[in-house]
Amino acid sequence: MFYHYFSSILFRDLETVDKRMYSFSDDDLISIQSSCLRLSKTFANFNIQRKNFLASDETEMDTFHKKDDIDITVGEKSYNLARSFRTSTINELTVFNFEEMFDIIWLMLGDNLIKSFEVNVCGILFELDGNGIPSTFRQENIDPLVNKWWYDNVSTEIIPNLIKKLKENPLFNIGFLVDDILERMYKENIPKSYLTSVPLVISKKARSTLSIKSNGSQKINKSKFAQILSL
Repeated sequence: MFYHYFSSILFRDLETVDKRMYSFSDDDLISIQSSCLRLSKTFANFNIQRKNFLASDETEMDTFHKKDDIDITVGEKSYNLARSFRTSTINELTVFNFEEMFDIIWLMLGDNLIKSFEVNVCGILFELDGNGIPSTFRQENIDPLVNKWWYDNVSTEIIPNLIKKLKENPLFNIGFLVDDILERMYKENIPKSYLTSVPLVISKKARSTLSIKSNGSQKINKSKFAQILSL
């Protein structure tokens, strides 16, 4: 389930796009995607690739699983698990390794998610009666209960707590720094420059010149002269 929710980061921001762009979009998934995107910012490469994706006309980010990038020979034919069955060429501007990214997130988040799900979803959905038999299970309650769990526990407690820890880690905080730079400094459609050097304007500070002349009959007052030079 979390894999399905986390894969929403592959799509454009559901909160801002036309709702007709994605048939599966709804208010619940919009909120889920938002919290998953906040967590994804710990990956610097993802931030860069997503910025390229949002500036493009694509509707889904490209993914590539490096572990599957191996050649297998069957009979006289050779296949590459990651490349041979693609329907389009790899988009280098938006591609990233989603599987690897998910594995890292799940390693950090999995235990807390499972424990929270058992208490806040399973404990309510399969509440036992006096004989130890589930008496409150209703299939139509699953989606509302899961969504409530995500809003009340995952997006407001579990994910924010993990993000706080990641920002305190020098390695994982790099992604958040990259995201901040992209948000503040990234500009689209920058005109092409044909300059071959950096244009610098160097100006010299104005300088006053003092000229003192004395003829043979005049004597210089040394104390006043020293006072003038010290100005």
